[in-house]
Amino acid sequence: MNEPTGAGARLRKDSRIGIIGGGCGGVHLAHLLKQRGFAHVTVLEREHRIGGKACSPIHRGFPHEMGACYIPPHYSEFIRLMARYGVGRLTAPKVYERSVFTTALGGGLREHHLASFVQGTYDALARVDKMPRGGNLMRLLALLGAIRRYHRLRRRLLGQGYHPLARRPSTAAMAELALPFMDMVERHRLHAMLPYFWLASSGQGYGVLETIPTLYALLWNQPALVSAFVLTRLGLSRRPVVQMVDVGTQTLFERIVEEDGLDVRLGVTVRSVARPASGPVTVTAETPEGPAEFVFDDIVVATDFRASLQFLGPDANETELFQAQTASTFVTNLIETPRWAAGALKAYVIDALTPGATFSVAGVRDIHFSWPDAQSDRCAAVAYQYVDRPPDAALLADLDARLRPEMARLGFADVTLVQRRQWSYFPRFTADGVARGLPWEVFERQGRNRTWYAGSSACFESLNDVMNYNLLLMQTFAEA
Repeated sequence: MNEPTGAGARLRKDSRIGIIGGGCGGVHLAHLLKQRGFAHVTVLEREHRIGGKACSPIHRGFPHEMGACYIPPHYSEFIRLMARYGVGRLTAPKVYERSVFTTALGGGLREHHLASFVQGTYDALARVDKMPRGGNLMRLLALLGAIRRYHRLRRRLLGQGYHPLARRPSTAAMAELALPFMDMVERHRLHAMLPYFWLASSGQGYGVLETIPTLYALLWNQPALVSAFVLTRLGLSRRPVVQMVDVGTQTLFERIVEEDGLDVRLGVTVRSVARPASGPVTVTAETPEGPAEFVFDDIVVATDFRASLQFLGPDANETELFQAQTASTFVTNLIETPRWAAGALKAYVIDALTPGATFSVAGVRDIHFSWPDAQSDRCAAVAYQYVDRPPDAALLADLDARLRPEMARLGFADVTLVQRRQWSYFPRFTADGVARGLPWEVFERQGRNRTWYAGSSACFESLNDVMNYNLLLMQTFAEA
Protein backbone atom coordinates (compact mmCIF):
# COMPACT_ATOMS: atom_id res chain seq x y z
CA MET A 1 0.00 0.00 0.00
CA ASN A 2 2.82 2.42 -0.81
CA GLU A 3 1.48 3.83 -4.06
CA PRO A 4 2.28 7.52 -4.56
CA THR A 5 -0.03 10.25 -3.42
CA GLY A 6 -2.49 11.78 -5.87
CA ALA A 7 0.32 12.71 -8.29
CA GLY A 8 0.22 16.42 -7.56
CA ALA A 9 -3.57 16.46 -7.24
CA ARG A 10 -5.05 19.77 -6.12
CA LEU A 11 -8.47 21.00 -5.11
CA ARG A 12 -9.24 23.64 -7.75
CA LYS A 13 -11.50 26.61 -7.19
CA ASP A 14 -13.57 25.86 -10.29
CA SER A 15 -14.19 22.23 -9.22
CA ARG A 16 -17.57 20.95 -8.12
CA ILE A 17 -16.78 19.42 -4.72
CA GLY A 18 -19.12 17.06 -2.87
CA ILE A 19 -18.52 16.46 0.84
CA ILE A 20 -20.16 13.27 2.14
CA GLY A 21 -20.85 13.89 5.82
CA GLY A 22 -22.14 17.05 7.48
CA GLY A 23 -20.51 16.49 10.84
CA CYS A 24 -17.90 18.76 12.42
CA GLY A 25 -15.25 17.82 9.85
CA GLY A 26 -17.46 18.18 6.80
CA VAL A 27 -18.97 21.53 7.80
CA HIS A 28 -15.61 22.96 8.87
CA LEU A 29 -13.97 21.92 5.59
CA ALA A 30 -16.84 23.43 3.59
CA HIS A 31 -16.34 26.65 5.56
CA LEU A 32 -12.59 26.71 4.80
CA LEU A 33 -13.23 26.12 1.10
CA LYS A 34 -15.84 28.89 0.99
CA GLN A 35 -13.44 31.31 2.66
CA ARG A 36 -10.74 30.37 0.13
CA GLY A 37 -13.08 31.21 -2.76
CA PHE A 38 -14.38 27.76 -3.73
CA ALA A 39 -17.87 28.48 -5.04
CA HIS A 40 -19.20 25.00 -5.87
CA VAL A 41 -19.22 22.97 -2.64
CA THR A 42 -22.14 20.76 -1.59
CA VAL A 43 -22.42 18.86 1.70
CA LEU A 44 -24.54 15.69 1.78
CA GLU A 45 -25.68 14.72 5.26
CA ARG A 46 -27.68 11.59 6.10
CA GLU A 47 -29.35 13.00 9.23
CA HIS A 48 -31.83 15.85 9.32
CA ARG A 49 -29.42 18.03 11.25
CA ILE A 50 -25.78 19.04 10.90
CA GLY A 51 -22.98 18.66 13.42
CA GLY A 52 -22.48 14.91 13.68
CA LYS A 53 -20.96 14.24 17.10
CA ALA A 54 -21.54 17.87 18.02
CA CYS A 55 -25.05 17.17 19.32
CA SER A 56 -26.65 19.60 21.79
CA PRO A 57 -30.40 18.96 22.19
CA ILE A 58 -32.36 21.49 24.23
CA HIS A 59 -34.27 19.93 27.14
CA ARG A 60 -36.14 21.96 29.75
CA GLY A 61 -34.56 25.11 28.37
CA PHE A 62 -30.91 24.02 28.54
CA PRO A 63 -28.54 22.43 26.00
CA HIS A 64 -27.30 18.97 26.94
CA GLU A 65 -24.09 17.87 25.25
CA MET A 66 -24.51 14.32 23.99
CA GLY A 67 -21.37 14.31 21.90
CA ALA A 68 -18.45 16.74 21.75
CA CYS A 69 -18.55 18.91 24.84
CA TYR A 70 -15.20 19.91 26.37
CA ILE A 71 -13.09 22.72 24.88
CA PRO A 72 -9.51 22.83 26.25
CA PRO A 73 -7.48 26.06 25.85
CA HIS A 74 -5.45 24.70 22.90
CA TYR A 75 -8.56 24.32 20.67
CA SER A 76 -7.51 27.54 18.93
CA GLU A 77 -9.41 27.04 15.65
CA PHE A 78 -12.68 26.25 17.42
CA ILE A 79 -12.26 29.23 19.75
CA ARG A 80 -11.42 31.48 16.78
CA LEU A 81 -14.62 30.44 15.00
CA MET A 82 -16.71 31.01 18.13
CA ALA A 83 -15.46 34.60 18.22
CA ARG A 84 -15.87 35.12 14.49
CA TYR A 85 -19.49 33.93 14.43
CA GLY A 86 -20.45 35.33 17.84
CA VAL A 87 -21.51 31.95 19.20
CA GLY A 88 -22.13 32.17 22.94
CA ARG A 89 -19.21 32.01 25.30
CA LEU A 90 -16.99 29.45 26.95
CA THR A 91 -17.82 28.70 30.55
CA ALA A 92 -15.96 26.55 33.04
CA PRO A 93 -18.01 23.60 34.33
CA LYS A 94 -19.01 23.97 37.96
CA VAL A 95 -16.63 22.04 40.20
CA TYR A 96 -18.22 20.72 43.35
CA GLU A 97 -16.35 19.06 46.17
CA ARG A 98 -17.99 15.78 45.28
CA SER A 99 -16.56 14.68 42.00
CA VAL A 100 -17.06 10.98 42.59
CA PHE A 101 -15.09 8.17 41.00
CA THR A 102 -16.70 4.80 41.50
CA THR A 103 -14.53 1.72 41.22
CA ALA A 104 -15.67 -1.89 41.18
CA LEU A 105 -13.08 -3.84 43.09
CA GLY A 106 -13.71 -7.38 44.28
CA GLY A 107 -17.27 -7.16 43.07
CA GLY A 108 -18.15 -4.17 45.26
CA LEU A 109 -18.48 -0.46 44.53
CA ARG A 110 -16.21 2.06 46.20
CA GLU A 111 -16.48 5.84 45.92
CA HIS A 112 -13.60 8.30 45.79
CA HIS A 113 -13.42 12.05 45.51
CA LEU A 114 -11.00 13.23 42.83
CA ALA A 115 -8.24 14.02 45.33
CA SER A 116 -8.60 10.69 47.12
CA PHE A 117 -8.64 8.84 43.79
CA VAL A 118 -5.33 10.40 42.78
CA GLN A 119 -3.89 9.87 46.27
CA GLY A 120 -5.05 6.26 46.35
CA THR A 121 -3.53 5.58 42.93
CA TYR A 122 -0.17 6.97 44.04
CA ASP A 123 -0.28 4.93 47.26
CA ALA A 124 -1.05 1.74 45.32
CA LEU A 125 1.79 2.42 42.90
CA ALA A 126 4.19 3.04 45.78
CA ARG A 127 3.26 -0.32 47.35
CA VAL A 128 4.37 -2.13 44.18
CA ASP A 129 7.52 0.00 43.79
CA LYS A 130 6.24 1.92 40.77
CA MET A 131 6.52 5.24 42.60
CA PRO A 132 9.02 6.60 45.14
CA ARG A 133 7.81 6.39 48.70
CA GLY A 134 7.41 9.61 50.59
CA GLY A 135 5.18 12.64 50.91
CA ASN A 136 3.83 15.19 48.51
CA LEU A 137 7.26 16.55 47.58
CA MET A 138 8.41 13.13 46.36
CA ARG A 139 5.18 12.71 44.40
CA LEU A 140 5.64 16.14 42.83
CA LEU A 141 9.21 15.38 41.79
CA ALA A 142 8.12 12.03 40.35
CA LEU A 143 5.31 13.72 38.41
CA LEU A 144 7.57 16.43 36.96
CA GLY A 145 10.13 13.82 35.94
CA ALA A 146 7.44 11.71 34.26
CA ILE A 147 6.09 14.73 32.37
CA ARG A 148 9.55 15.55 31.08
CA ARG A 149 10.07 11.97 29.87
CA TYR A 150 6.61 11.94 28.29
CA HIS A 151 7.22 15.12 26.30
CA ARG A 152 10.59 13.80 25.16
CA LEU A 153 8.97 10.53 24.05
CA ARG A 154 6.21 12.32 22.13
CA ARG A 155 8.67 14.62 20.40
CA ARG A 156 10.89 11.71 19.38
CA LEU A 157 8.05 9.59 17.94
CA LEU A 158 5.78 12.25 16.42
CA GLY A 159 8.21 15.08 15.70
CA GLN A 160 7.35 18.78 15.87
CA GLY A 161 5.83 19.40 12.44
CA TYR A 162 2.50 21.04 11.61
CA HIS A 163 0.54 17.80 11.96
CA PRO A 164 1.83 14.40 13.18
CA LEU A 165 -0.03 12.48 10.45
CA ALA A 166 1.43 14.44 7.52
CA ARG A 167 4.77 12.62 7.41
CA ARG A 168 5.33 8.90 7.91
CA PRO A 169 7.75 8.16 10.80
CA SER A 170 10.60 5.67 10.60
CA THR A 171 9.79 1.97 10.69
CA ALA A 172 11.27 1.75 14.19
CA ALA A 173 9.12 4.65 15.41
CA MET A 174 5.96 3.09 13.95
CA ALA A 175 6.75 -0.15 15.77
CA GLU A 176 6.88 1.77 19.05
CA LEU A 177 3.72 3.71 18.23
CA ALA A 178 1.92 0.39 17.72
CA LEU A 179 2.71 -0.85 21.24
CA PRO A 180 -0.01 -0.74 23.92
CA PHE A 181 0.35 2.56 25.73
CA MET A 182 0.66 0.83 29.12
CA ASP A 183 3.84 -0.80 27.79
CA MET A 184 5.24 2.67 27.17
CA VAL A 185 4.21 3.73 30.66
CA GLU A 186 6.32 0.87 32.00
CA ARG A 187 9.26 1.43 29.65
CA HIS A 188 9.53 5.16 30.28
CA ARG A 189 8.48 5.20 33.94
CA LEU A 190 5.37 7.33 33.44
CA HIS A 191 3.46 5.84 36.38
CA ALA A 192 3.13 9.20 38.13
CA MET A 193 0.93 10.33 35.23
CA LEU A 194 -1.43 7.33 35.36
CA PRO A 195 -4.29 9.13 37.17
CA TYR A 196 -4.15 11.79 34.46
CA PHE A 197 -4.07 9.26 31.62
CA TRP A 198 -7.00 7.31 33.07
CA LEU A 199 -9.10 10.46 33.25
CA ALA A 200 -7.92 12.28 30.10
CA SER A 201 -7.66 9.28 27.77
CA SER A 202 -9.90 6.46 28.96
CA GLY A 203 -12.28 8.91 30.62
CA GLN A 204 -12.89 10.54 27.23
CA GLY A 205 -13.46 7.19 25.53
CA TYR A 206 -10.06 7.03 23.85
CA GLY A 207 -9.43 3.39 24.62
CA VAL A 208 -8.10 1.51 27.62
CA LEU A 209 -4.42 2.02 28.34
CA GLU A 210 -3.62 -1.69 28.35
CA THR A 211 -4.63 -2.14 24.70
CA ILE A 212 -4.74 1.21 22.87
CA PRO A 213 -1.78 1.80 20.49
CA THR A 214 0.61 4.43 21.82
CA LEU A 215 -0.01 6.60 18.74
CA TYR A 216 -3.48 7.59 19.89
CA ALA A 217 -2.49 8.40 23.46
CA LEU A 218 0.24 10.66 22.10
CA LEU A 219 -2.03 12.35 19.55
CA TRP A 220 -4.60 13.30 22.18
CA ASN A 221 -2.35 14.14 25.14
CA GLN A 222 -0.66 17.13 23.59
CA PRO A 223 1.86 19.05 25.73
CA ALA A 224 -0.54 21.99 26.13
CA LEU A 225 -3.29 19.74 27.52
CA VAL A 226 -0.95 17.88 29.90
CA SER A 227 0.59 21.12 31.16
CA ALA A 228 -2.78 22.77 31.73
CA PHE A 229 -4.03 19.80 33.77
CA VAL A 230 -0.90 19.55 35.91
CA LEU A 231 -0.60 23.29 36.58
CA THR A 232 -4.25 23.45 37.64
CA ARG A 233 -3.93 20.40 39.91
CA LEU A 234 -0.85 21.96 41.55
CA GLY A 235 -2.71 25.22 42.14
CA LEU A 236 -0.32 27.14 39.86
CA SER A 237 -2.97 28.13 37.32
CA ARG A 238 -6.57 29.24 37.62
CA ARG A 239 -7.26 28.82 33.93
CA PRO A 240 -9.83 26.06 33.40
CA VAL A 241 -8.47 22.85 31.90
CA VAL A 242 -11.69 22.44 29.95
CA GLN A 243 -14.65 24.68 29.21
CA MET A 244 -18.03 24.23 27.56
CA VAL A 245 -20.01 26.28 25.06
CA ASP A 246 -22.89 27.81 26.98
CA VAL A 247 -25.29 27.56 24.02
CA GLY A 248 -24.14 24.09 22.96
CA THR A 249 -21.29 22.96 20.71
CA GLN A 250 -23.65 22.15 17.83
CA THR A 251 -24.66 25.82 17.63
CA LEU A 252 -21.30 26.83 16.14
CA PHE A 253 -21.71 24.51 13.15
CA GLU A 254 -25.31 25.60 12.63
CA ARG A 255 -24.18 29.24 12.64
CA ILE A 256 -21.38 28.54 10.15
CA VAL A 257 -23.82 26.91 7.72
CA GLU A 258 -26.29 29.78 8.06
CA GLU A 259 -23.90 32.72 7.81
CA ASP A 260 -21.61 31.22 5.16
CA GLY A 261 -24.63 30.24 3.09
CA LEU A 262 -23.25 26.73 2.67
CA ASP A 263 -25.07 24.33 0.36
CA VAL A 264 -25.99 21.56 2.81
CA ARG A 265 -28.49 18.87 1.81
CA LEU A 266 -30.03 17.11 4.83
CA GLY A 267 -31.68 13.70 4.93
CA VAL A 268 -29.53 12.44 2.05
CA THR A 269 -28.56 8.76 2.20
CA VAL A 270 -25.75 8.02 -0.27
CA ARG A 271 -26.28 4.69 -2.04
CA SER A 272 -23.35 4.57 -4.45
CA VAL A 273 -20.44 6.61 -5.76
CA ALA A 274 -19.19 6.05 -9.30
CA ARG A 275 -15.63 7.24 -9.95
CA PRO A 276 -14.80 6.40 -13.58
CA ALA A 277 -11.26 6.68 -14.92
CA SER A 278 -12.29 9.86 -16.71
CA GLY A 279 -15.26 12.14 -16.41
CA PRO A 280 -17.18 13.33 -13.35
CA VAL A 281 -17.94 11.53 -10.11
CA THR A 282 -21.60 10.55 -9.77
CA VAL A 283 -23.24 10.14 -6.38
CA THR A 284 -26.56 8.28 -6.30
CA ALA A 285 -28.64 8.94 -3.21
CA GLU A 286 -32.05 8.87 -1.57
CA THR A 287 -33.29 12.34 -0.61
CA PRO A 288 -36.48 13.52 1.12
CA GLU A 289 -37.79 14.27 -2.40
CA GLY A 290 -36.88 10.82 -3.75
CA PRO A 291 -33.94 9.30 -5.65
CA ALA A 292 -31.36 11.78 -6.94
CA GLU A 293 -27.96 12.01 -8.60
CA PHE A 294 -25.26 14.53 -7.78
CA VAL A 295 -22.36 15.18 -10.13
CA PHE A 296 -18.98 16.39 -8.81
CA ASP A 297 -15.41 16.78 -9.97
CA ASP A 298 -14.03 15.79 -6.53
CA ILE A 299 -15.55 14.15 -3.48
CA VAL A 300 -14.53 14.30 0.17
CA VAL A 301 -15.26 11.31 2.41
CA ALA A 302 -15.90 12.98 5.77
CA THR A 303 -17.78 10.11 7.35
CA ASP A 304 -16.84 6.84 9.02
CA PHE A 305 -14.45 5.00 6.70
CA ARG A 306 -15.81 1.52 7.36
CA ALA A 307 -19.38 2.71 6.78
CA SER A 308 -18.31 4.28 3.47
CA LEU A 309 -17.37 0.83 2.14
CA GLN A 310 -21.11 0.28 1.62
CA PHE A 311 -21.39 3.00 -1.02
CA LEU A 312 -17.96 4.09 -2.18
CA GLY A 313 -17.14 1.23 -4.55
CA PRO A 314 -13.63 1.29 -3.13
CA ASP A 315 -10.50 0.25 -4.92
CA ALA A 316 -8.41 -2.55 -3.43
CA ASN A 317 -6.21 -0.16 -1.46
CA GLU A 318 -9.16 1.69 0.06
CA THR A 319 -10.76 -1.59 1.06
CA GLU A 320 -7.60 -2.75 2.81
CA LEU A 321 -7.17 0.66 4.46
CA PHE A 322 -10.75 1.05 5.70
CA GLN A 323 -11.15 -2.54 6.89
CA ALA A 324 -8.02 -2.13 9.03
CA GLN A 325 -9.88 0.37 11.22
CA THR A 326 -11.85 -0.49 14.31
CA ALA A 327 -13.90 1.65 16.70
CA SER A 328 -15.50 1.78 20.14
CA THR A 329 -19.16 2.07 21.02
CA PHE A 330 -20.35 5.14 22.89
CA VAL A 331 -24.02 5.47 23.77
CA THR A 332 -25.11 8.75 25.37
CA ASN A 333 -28.40 8.79 27.24
CA LEU A 334 -30.22 11.96 28.23
CA ILE A 335 -32.11 10.91 31.35
CA GLU A 336 -34.26 12.31 34.11
CA THR A 337 -34.32 11.05 37.67
CA PRO A 338 -36.03 12.34 40.84
CA ARG A 339 -32.71 13.15 42.51
CA TRP A 340 -28.98 13.18 41.90
CA ALA A 341 -27.29 10.22 43.55
CA ALA A 342 -25.22 10.97 46.66
CA GLY A 343 -25.20 14.72 45.98
CA ALA A 344 -22.32 14.22 43.53
CA LEU A 345 -21.62 16.44 40.56
CA LYS A 346 -20.43 13.73 38.23
CA ALA A 347 -19.46 10.10 38.46
CA TYR A 348 -16.83 8.20 36.54
CA VAL A 349 -17.10 4.45 36.81
CA ILE A 350 -13.49 3.38 36.46
CA ASP A 351 -14.52 -0.26 36.03
CA ALA A 352 -16.16 0.54 32.68
CA LEU A 353 -12.85 1.84 31.35
CA THR A 354 -10.77 -1.26 32.01
CA PRO A 355 -10.37 -4.58 30.15
CA GLY A 356 -13.06 -7.10 31.09
CA ALA A 357 -15.32 -4.41 32.52
CA THR A 358 -18.47 -5.49 34.34
CA PHE A 359 -20.12 -2.05 33.99
CA SER A 360 -21.07 -0.36 30.75
CA VAL A 361 -21.89 3.01 32.36
CA ALA A 362 -18.65 4.98 32.18
CA GLY A 363 -19.80 8.37 33.42
CA VAL A 364 -22.77 10.51 34.42
CA ARG A 365 -22.86 14.29 34.04
CA ASP A 366 -25.51 16.23 35.93
CA ILE A 367 -27.15 19.30 34.38
CA HIS A 368 -25.68 21.36 37.22
CA PHE A 369 -22.20 20.52 35.95
CA SER A 370 -22.64 23.17 33.26
CA TRP A 371 -25.75 24.93 34.55
CA PRO A 372 -25.37 25.30 38.35
CA ASP A 373 -28.48 27.47 38.65
CA ALA A 374 -30.80 25.16 36.73
CA GLN A 375 -34.08 24.58 38.56
CA SER A 376 -36.28 21.55 37.99
CA ASP A 377 -38.41 19.17 39.97
CA ARG A 378 -36.40 16.37 38.39
CA CYS A 379 -32.69 16.05 37.77
CA ALA A 380 -31.58 15.87 34.14
CA ALA A 381 -28.28 14.21 33.31
CA VAL A 382 -26.32 12.58 30.51
CA ALA A 383 -25.18 9.01 31.18
CA TYR A 384 -22.44 7.54 29.02
CA GLN A 385 -22.10 3.87 28.18
CA TYR A 386 -18.80 2.68 26.78
CA VAL A 387 -17.66 -0.60 25.26
CA ASP A 388 -14.24 -0.99 23.69
CA ARG A 389 -15.43 -2.64 20.47
CA PRO A 390 -17.46 -1.54 17.42
CA PRO A 391 -21.25 -1.33 17.68
CA ASP A 392 -23.60 -3.95 16.32
CA ALA A 393 -27.29 -4.67 16.84
CA ALA A 394 -26.74 -7.20 19.64
CA LEU A 395 -24.36 -4.91 21.53
CA LEU A 396 -26.68 -1.92 21.31
CA ALA A 397 -29.62 -4.03 22.54
CA ASP A 398 -27.49 -5.25 25.44
CA LEU A 399 -26.54 -1.68 26.42
CA ASP A 400 -30.21 -0.69 26.29
CA ALA A 401 -31.08 -3.51 28.69
CA ARG A 402 -28.19 -2.70 31.05
CA LEU A 403 -28.78 1.03 31.46
CA ARG A 404 -31.42 1.13 34.19
CA PRO A 405 -30.05 -1.76 36.32
CA GLU A 406 -26.56 -0.24 36.30
CA MET A 407 -27.87 3.24 37.08
CA ALA A 408 -29.78 1.74 40.00
CA ARG A 409 -26.55 0.19 41.33
CA LEU A 410 -24.97 3.65 41.14
CA GLY A 411 -27.80 5.12 43.20
CA PHE A 412 -30.02 6.56 40.47
CA ALA A 413 -33.61 5.42 40.90
CA ASP A 414 -36.62 5.78 38.61
CA VAL A 415 -34.63 6.70 35.49
CA THR A 416 -36.62 8.07 32.54
CA LEU A 417 -34.88 7.98 29.16
CA VAL A 418 -35.45 11.23 27.24
CA GLN A 419 -33.13 10.72 24.27
CA ARG A 420 -30.38 8.33 23.18
CA ARG A 421 -27.53 8.73 20.72
CA GLN A 422 -25.47 5.75 19.56
CA TRP A 423 -22.00 6.53 18.30
CA SER A 424 -19.46 4.47 16.43
CA TYR A 425 -16.74 6.31 18.27
CA PHE A 426 -13.00 6.86 18.06
CA PRO A 427 -12.24 5.18 14.71
CA ARG A 428 -8.64 4.01 14.73
CA PHE A 429 -6.23 1.57 13.20
CA THR A 430 -5.26 -1.63 14.96
CA ALA A 431 -1.75 -2.08 16.31
CA ASP A 432 -0.82 -3.97 13.15
CA GLY A 433 -2.14 -1.12 11.03
CA VAL A 434 -0.12 1.45 12.98
CA ALA A 435 3.05 -0.65 12.61
CA ARG A 436 2.41 -0.80 8.83
CA GLY A 437 1.96 2.98 8.62
CA LEU A 438 -1.73 3.03 7.69
CA PRO A 439 -2.59 6.23 9.63
CA TRP A 440 -0.12 8.07 7.38
CA GLU A 441 -1.31 6.18 4.30
CA VAL A 442 -4.55 8.19 4.45
CA PHE A 443 -2.70 11.46 3.90
CA GLU A 444 -0.50 9.92 1.21
CA ARG A 445 -3.64 8.85 -0.72
CA GLN A 446 -5.25 12.30 -0.70
CA GLY A 447 -6.54 13.17 -4.17
CA ARG A 448 -6.28 9.70 -5.75
CA ASN A 449 -9.38 8.86 -7.79
CA ARG A 450 -10.47 12.49 -7.22
CA THR A 451 -11.19 11.46 -3.62
CA TRP A 452 -10.17 13.24 -0.44
CA TYR A 453 -10.49 12.12 3.17
CA ALA A 454 -11.39 14.17 6.24
CA GLY A 455 -13.07 13.76 9.63
CA SER A 456 -12.12 11.64 12.63
CA SER A 457 -11.48 8.49 10.57
CA ALA A 458 -8.67 10.35 8.81
CA CYS A 459 -7.01 11.68 11.95
CA PHE A 460 -8.29 11.49 15.54
CA GLU A 461 -11.62 11.75 17.36
CA SER A 462 -11.42 15.31 18.69
CA LEU A 463 -12.66 18.65 17.40
CA ASN A 464 -9.14 20.03 17.57
CA ASP A 465 -7.59 17.25 15.49
CA VAL A 466 -10.39 17.22 12.92
CA MET A 467 -10.12 20.98 12.40
CA ASN A 468 -6.31 20.99 12.30
CA TYR A 469 -6.36 18.16 9.75
CA ASN A 470 -8.69 20.24 7.57
CA LEU A 471 -6.29 23.17 7.86
CA LEU A 472 -3.49 20.81 6.79
CA LEU A 473 -5.51 19.73 3.73
CA MET A 474 -6.10 23.34 2.75
CA GLN A 475 -2.48 24.29 3.28
CA THR A 476 -1.19 21.34 1.26
CA PHE A 477 -3.73 20.70 -1.49
CA ALA A 478 -6.14 23.64 -1.98
CA GLU A 479 -5.59 26.10 -4.81
CA ALA A 480 -4.63 29.52 -3.44
